Parts: sequence; C-alpha cells; structure tokens
Amino acid sequence: MNRLSKRYITRATARATAGQRQLPSATRQVRRRGRVLPGTLMEILFLGLLVLVSFGLIQLVVNAIRSESPSSAVLNDPISNMTTICEGKSLFINRGISEIIRLDLERETWETLLKINQGTLARSCVADDGQVSIHSVDAQEVMILRKGEWIISERLRDPQENPSGRIEIGISAKGNRAIRVLRETAVRCWDLSQEVPVDTEFTLGEPAEKIVLDRDGNRLFVVTQAGSLHAYDIASGELLHSLPGIGLVTAKPVISADGQGMLLVQGQSITRYDIAKNQISWRVRLGWPHSLYYVALSPDGTRLAVCGAAAPIHILDFSTGILLQTLSKAKCFGGLAFSAGSHQIYSADLDGSIRVWSVSDGRVIKQIKQS
Repeated sequence: MNRLSKRYITRATARATAGQRQLPSATRQVRRRGRVLPGTLMEILFLGLLVLVSFGLIQLVVNAIRSESPSSAVLNDPISNMTTICEGKSLFINRGISEIIRLDLERETWETLLKINQGTLARSCVADDGQVSIHSVDAQEVMILRKGEWIISERLRDPQENPSGRIEIGISAKGNRAIRVLRETAVRCWDLSQEVPVDTEFTLGEPAEKIVLDRDGNRLFVVTQAGSLHAYDIASGELLHSLPGIGLVTAKPVISADGQGMLLVQGQSITRYDIAKNQISWRVRLGWPHSLYYVALSPDGTRLAVCGAAAPIHILDFSTGILLQTLSKAKCFGGLAFSAGSHQIYSADLDGSIRVWSVSDGRVIKQIKQS
C-alpha cells in the first residue's frame, strides 16, 4: 500500500473512530430523556452516513490514483536528479532524500549504491565512469566514495561552522578531483589521483551560488550570488578570469564532453559560455513561463535538452541555441538525460520510474520501473 493510500485511510479511520466515540454519548442522552428525539436521530443517521461517504470517497480517490499510475501500488520515492554514466549505459539517480541508485539501461536492473539511515542527501555528483562520487548530507557532512567504498568523510563538529545551511560540491568528469565549498567561500579540493588523497584549501573572492569543475579537474567555475562567473586555478587558488552579467542560475552548470562549452540555466533563459574565449556564445529565452531546472547534453555534443517542473522537454542545437523541437507530451519531474546514441531522452516520472522518449517523434517508447 502506498503512502498516499495510508494517509487517506488513516484520516478516514480517525473520522470513523471519532464517530464511534460520539455515538454512545448521544444514545445515553436519549435514554435519560426516555425517548428518541427526531433531531437527535437525524444527527446519528447523518454522522453514520458521513463516515460511510468518507470511506467511499477515499476508495474512489485511491482507485483513481492507481489507475493514473500503474506502479503506484508500490509507490517509489520521487527522483530529484539523474546523470548518464558509463558512456550512456547507466543512470546515476538521486531518489528520495536518502538513496543513490544505479540503473543499468541495457538490463533494466536497479542497484542501490548508497543509502543513509539518518539525515538527507542534499547533493550528489559522480564521475563519468560512475566509479567515484561525492555527496553532502544535510549541511554537516561530505562523503567521497570510490567503487562503493568510503575514502573520505568530512563532518562538521559544530553546525554553526556552516551558518548558510548548505554545502556546494563538485567532481571532475575524470574523477581525479573533488571539491566542496563551505560557508559559500571556503574551498577544499581533494586530489583523488593519488593512493592517499591530498587536499588543498583556498577562499573565493565572492560567495558561491553554484559550482562546477572542468573535465580535467584543473579549474573551478563559480557562479556567484551576485551573478558573475569566476574561474579559479585549483592548484593555486588563483582567480584566472571573471565574466559579469551572467545572472542567477536555477540549475547546476553543465560542461560539454569536449570541455569547450558550458551551459547555464537562468529561469526561462539558457546561456552557452565559451570557456576558452571567456565569453557568451549565445543566450536564448524559451516561451515556457516557469523556471527551468533540468538540463542534459547529448553525448555527441550536438544537442541539449531542458525542462522545468512538469514542463515540455525542449531540444536545442548546442552550437547555435536554435530550438529544434519540443516534445509537447514529454514531462519531467526530477531529472533529464540523453541515451548513449542521443536518439532517446530519459525523464523522471512522479512514481519514481523512468520514461523513455523518442527524440525523432516525441513519443514515449517505454517506462522503466523498479520491481
């Protein structure tokens, strides 16, 4: 039985129990007077009818939800983010508030990589091969895992050490460096290429809103709370260059497979930043009235897909920003990713399953559910 059903039935049971508690009292009052008053009898009948109607309505609602979602009989936690790994053969999925899952797309099998019993997995990042990942728990702990084994765990002794209440984390595509930003400016970077990781520290010039490492792990890009983009050298902590006027971002920046371009999503706008030239290549604004939160790049580097909460999936040309097509029937509720051949798009559904969409005609090919 899913959570929604339990909640409805619990409420209905409480109503029924309340009704049962009131009935004896009403009966005693009638007996004392020696006769059943018409008004009291009507109240008793009305209360009983109300309880029966409540159960009937609840069952209708539950049945309607089950008909809307075939897998809701075992409703999974919703997906908050997902990333393509292993050359498009798997998906790295944040599900619920405490679980990381790997979905093998060829076998359609699900594997739990990390599950915590206390706290909330606020953010997670993974290398391209899926071997190394970094996670933040609440705003108190950072964990780095390699092949499912902890190699680093950094926990704050005092919550006041992080008054902002969040930790920004990142990892390079090659998995050789991981990074965290605490108190919005305090940077710690771990070199994971060595047998024993070595960490370095430096301080950002402005508070960070979002961060991302380049594919080689040599530079840290920071979108500041003031709306500028800064690039730092990881080894020295030196500020390499800045670009003002980027604006606040609503999604984590994404770097292209060739390492030359970066995608920035700001509300209804999408910007491509040229890393080598330190300039904006293009900026487009979509007609969708709400903010965009999910962005994915195709493995061949030619297209990008963006989506907001329950919004259609828009596909654009990565080089020019031209809108190629809109998958009007495709909705995304917590994650977006391209397939290995770039012919399909994966989107997260409300019940924790993955829908597979055809890029060519926008139809849903299948739905992958966890058994």
